[in-house]
Amino acid sequence: MIHPRIRTMSQIERRSISGISLVNGPIGFKPTKWALQPEPTQFIQRFIIGQGCACHDGCVDDLERILGYADAIDESAPITKVADELFAMSCWTPQFCKALIRAAEAAGGFSAQPGDPVPGHEISLALISPRLFEAVQDDMGMRIWPQLQQHWPLIDYHGINDVFIIKYEKGGQEELRQHHDVAQVSASVKLNDTYEGALLDFPRQNFTNAQLPVGSLLAWPSLVTHPHGSTPITSGVKYSLTIWFELPISLS
Repeated sequence: MIHPRIRTMSQIERRSISGISLVNGPIGFKPTKWALQPEPTQFIQRFIIGQGCACHDGCVDDLERILGYADAIDESAPITKVADELFAMSCWTPQFCKALIRAAEAAGGFSAQPGDPVPGHEISLALISPRLFEAVQDDMGMRIWPQLQQHWPLIDYHGINDVFIIKYEKGGQEELRQHHDVAQVSASVKLNDTYEGALLDFPRQNFTNAQLPVGSLLAWPSLVTHPHGSTPITSGVKYSLTIWFELPISLS
C-alpha cells in the first residue's frame, strides 16, 4: 500500500532555498510543505508550566533542546549497512529524544490524518515547533544526507516533506500495517525503548530495529523495495520519529 500524506492545512507553502548535491553542486530545493509560523505560544506555556523548563539531564533544559537544538547531535556511530539497502547511524542523544517526547506530549494532538490510508497517531514537528523543524531539516541536509550519499551517490537533497512523531500504546495506536512511503528516502529514529513489541519490521529484508539503540536513525529507499510496518505493541508506550525526505519532483 502506498502511503501518501494528505495535508489540507492552510499553512501549506513551498519555498526554494539551496540544496546539496555531490554530483551537481548546490541545487534548488523545496524544504517543506509547511509554512513555518512563529512558535505557538500555548505550546510554549504548556511546556514550561509542565515539565519542559526543568533541567532533566544536567544543565541543558528541554526548552533549549527544542528551540535551540542544544545537546541534540550524536555522531558516535558512523553509517553502517544493516540489511539490503538499509543503513543505520547515530543521530540524536538519548536526552534529546526524551525532550522530543515531552514536547510532543505537551503539544498534544496525536491523531490520525483524515483520509490517510495508513493512519497513525502522530504529530508533525512543524506543529510542535517551526524552529525545531528547520533545525532538523538543516541538520539532516548537512550531516545525515552526505553519509547516505556515500552509498547512494546520485541522490540530491531536496529538503524534508514531513517529520513526525508516532505514539503506540495499547488501546490507542497498537500497530501499523505494511506499506510504502511516497518519498525519495525514508528514515526512522528510535526515541525510546521502554516497551515490548512494536518492532519496525522489513519482511523482504528480514530485518527489524529491535537491536538499534535509542537515538539511532535507520534509512531506506521509500518506494517499491522496502515495504515496512510496526508489529503490535504488547506493553509500554513507544515513540518513534519518521522522516520523509522530499522527492526531486513535485507531485502536486
